[in-house]
Amino acid sequence: MSIKYQITSALLLVFFLCLIVLSTLSFYLSRVGQSSSELLEENYKVVKASEALIVSITKMDRILSKISFGSGYDQNRLFDLLHKERQIGAAHLRVLEGNMYSQETLDNYNKIEKLYCSFETNIERFYTSDERKGLYLGLLQWQYDILFQRCISIIHTNHSAIMQKDKLTQNLYYQSKINSVTIAAFVVFVIGFAIQKIPYNIVQPILDFNISFKKTHKQRMRSAGKMGLYHELSELASTFNLVYEKLRETEDKFWLVTENLYDIILFCKKDHSIFYTTPSIKRALGYEEEEIKNESIFSLVHPYDVSKLRHLISSCQEKNHNTTVELRLKHKLNKYIWMELKCASQFDKNHQPIYMQITAWDISQRKQNDRKIKLALQRERMLNKKLNHANEEIDHFLYSASHNLRGPLSTIMGLLQISGFEHSQTDNSSHETRTKTLEVIKLCTHKMDTTIHEIIEYSKNDKLQVEAGLVDFHQLIKAALQHLSTHQKHRSIKIYTDIPDNIQFYSDSRRLKTVFEVLISNAIAYQNPHQAHPTLWIKVSSKVEGVSISFKDNGIGIKEDQLDKIFEIFYRSTSASTGAGLGLYIAQKSLQKIQGDIHVNSVYGEYAEFNLNIRSIG
Repeated sequence: MSIKYQITSALLLVFFLCLIVLSTLSFYLSRVGQSSSELLEENYKVVKASEALIVSITKMDRILSKISFGSGYDQNRLFDLLHKERQIGAAHLRVLEGNMYSQETLDNYNKIEKLYCSFETNIERFYTSDERKGLYLGLLQWQYDILFQRCISIIHTNHSAIMQKDKLTQNLYYQSKINSVTIAAFVVFVIGFAIQKIPYNIVQPILDFNISFKKTHKQRMRSAGKMGLYHELSELASTFNLVYEKLRETEDKFWLVTENLYDIILFCKKDHSIFYTTPSIKRALGYEEEEIKNESIFSLVHPYDVSKLRHLISSCQEKNHNTTVELRLKHKLNKYIWMELKCASQFDKNHQPIYMQITAWDISQRKQNDRKIKLALQRERMLNKKLNHANEEIDHFLYSASHNLRGPLSTIMGLLQISGFEHSQTDNSSHETRTKTLEVIKLCTHKMDTTIHEIIEYSKNDKLQVEAGLVDFHQLIKAALQHLSTHQKHRSIKIYTDIPDNIQFYSDSRRLKTVFEVLISNAIAYQNPHQAHPTLWIKVSSKVEGVSISFKDNGIGIKEDQLDKIFEIFYRSTSASTGAGLGLYIAQKSLQKIQGDIHVNSVYGEYAEFNLNIRSIG
């Protein structure tokens, strides 16, 4: 075999072996490039769409905050911008839908779509709502769920996919290196075997060239691989930094809202222990965040309201309804504050509750206003009842007063006609008949005067203000007796008084005089004809807060079935009564005006006793 033939065979062998090495390297490098393309094509779009969705929702949130709390903005312009951002957000959501390549990312997308639909529904309500501030704060919960739970979950999922594909790329790269080294070692072995057959001075230049070429090619491939991977990782890092900045901006805004929020937001585990609360709990209930952490939510609830909270949590976990309940929460100062609570649950893939979000806001002022309204309605009903009663009394008063006034007048007119008729018949009319006629006229006139006097006293008691002063009971009794001196039975009754000399009592003397006149007048009018010595005992006793006064007579008394009726207006217990039935009614009303009351004890045919208890109002 010639030297030329050996060299040609060796070179051909080296060429084919190098071709095999280059093909293997190209195959593995193409796999690496394909994995990098899949990494950018599948995951990069999802990350970009999630980032754009976060930005779009953030813009919508800013527009909603300006509409709810801002002033001086063009509302129509803001609503137009909100409509455009809603369309942009929906477009980004469709991009996410078209790039869901795994079951996990598809589940996250379905949850985002459901929450985003709720977000859109609340925005539709926002257009027509009268309470946009409260509805805006409710929208933050949905924004928080979308941004921090679902979008971050999708980004984390794609980041995990990126890391797995990066690991796959590294494995392929290392495998290509191992295969290349193996083939290179085989080539070296073959070349070494061939070199043994070729003279050294011929093979040496070829070996030197081959070694130099391999070193140069390795350096170029390594530099190219490092530069491509560096650019890809740099772009990916910049994407993550942008997403992080957007999330950080949204998170700062979220914390700014929660720091200034007056409503309390509590997050509880399945065992009802609190693991997070907003700082507003200090303003509402006085607790620091660390004081309330890991405590049961039931430890804050009034014992009578525990069942309400259990029902709320049960309804929330079973049906996931945003129901509300009113109950009392314990303040750090050991007092209870009325608050309204709303509960929402977060579920896992198996629809098992993970945690609960409880939102509470103070309704103590509303409760206080409700109580005031209730009391006002009760007072209104009482006033209406009193007004109806007063109208009934007025109707009765007008009927009885007109009857009592017309009765004596009719009698007088009839007697005058009889007197005139008798005078026309004879000039020598009986002096006795005339005397009886005048007596009856006098009695009727006195009865009419008594009725008019009682009506006047009734009107005064209802309209005049209470005038308190030091009361002289001796003078009161003297004035009352003087007023009753015209009564035909005045001199037939004996009156005894028992009044302490040093008594100090302040009240309305004018109303007391009216009461004394009524009770003394009744004792005079209703004497017992079978009693040889009609007597009235008046006793005044001093008490801690006022006085107790007793009027006891030995007259005809009052029947037992009439004791509850004698204080009614225009009630007369006997046909022998000469008054209009206003006396005891006026006495009772007068005593009520000066913080007093009156009670009666009687045995029919033996005695009647009236007991007065009056507070000093000086």
